[in-house]
Amino acid sequence: MRVLFVCTGNICRSPTAELLTTSFAAEGGRPGLTAHSAGTAPWSVTVWNRRPRRCCSSSAATRSR
Repeated sequence: MRVLFVCTGNICRSPTAELLTTSFAAEGGRPGLTAHSAGTAPWSVTVWNRRPRRCCSSSAATRSR
């Protein structure tokens, strides 16, 4: 199964959803599940916001269950 998360700029929400889904799929033994993210508008941000990246670390993702 393939999942695509879409938000406005693809700099925070959809990359967060992609990372969490990929992490949960790997931990849950679902190798056929892949996730991707996209945006609806071009944004000139090249670095993903650090706050969601910290939130989605493997230890944070495990604690949120």
